[in-house]
Order: sequence, then C-alpha cells, then structure tokens
Amino acid sequence: MQLITVLKCLLISFMFSLPVSAETGQQENNGLKIAINNVKAESGQLLLVVYNDMASFDAQDTKRAFASISVQANDKKQQIILSPVPNGKYAVALFHDANNNGVMDFKGEIPLEGYGTSGALRGLDQPSFNKAAVTVKDGMAHISVKLHYYR
Repeated sequence: MQLITVLKCLLISFMFSLPVSAETGQQENNGLKIAINNVKAESGQLLLVVYNDMASFDAQDTKRAFASISVQANDKKQQIILSPVPNGKYAVALFHDANNNGVMDFKGEIPLEGYGTSGALRGLDQPSFNKAAVTVKDGMAHISVKLHYYR
C-alpha cells in the first residue's frame, strides 16, 4: 500500500522537519488558516507538515517542508493560523498522535491513529499537490483537512 509507506516516511522523518519560522519578504497580513476536522479524541497531539512545493509534497519530504507544527489535540475541530507566509501554494499533511509517542502507530499495514491530507476526500486518497494546495496571495487563505481513522 503506497499510502502506508508515505505515512511511515512522514512519521519517521517528522523529527527532522523544520520549525515554523518567518522568512524575509513575507507580507505581514499573509497567512494560512488550517481547519482540522474529525479529531476523534481530545488527547495527544496533532502533528502537521506544511508543504509549499510539489516535489517535497509528492515525496513527503519533511526536511524540505515549509513548516512543521505540533499542537495539543483538544477539540473535535481545531484551527491553526500560520502567519506570516509568503505568497505561494501550500498543502498540509497531518496525523493525530493520540498516545503522544511521536510516531503513527500501525497494526500491520493498518494505521491505528487518524491522518489526513488537504484535498483528500477519503482516507486512502492521495491528491496531487495542485489538488491539495491553496494559494496565499495578499491575505489569508483557508485550507481544510479531515482526519480519517480506521478503528
């Protein structure tokens, strides 16, 4: 299953991902509002990776991601605002580390914790960067990710 491989790569390399940081040339009012839906438990943390180019998104290369974010899972719906960000395209991948062990748990090939990607309609969807991304241009862009669980 290619999705499982991609998820395992995402999770294994999460510790190498970039911190949220400001870059020169960003417009102060630019931002990305990330809506996370369907969080099953109000425990653990949500680990997000924000990509701003097709190559790193397709490879799920967290080392080249624009930002990584870790927040407490405390509600079924959560919002995160990443600001400032430069004009460009952004896509999001995330998982719900419900037991706070820093990795996504699996039983064989089945994920035991929730995960999602912007632009994915179902759990196994792997949208292209262009379908997963939203464009930030001179203001705030909104992107939504629905978490999918298999147990």
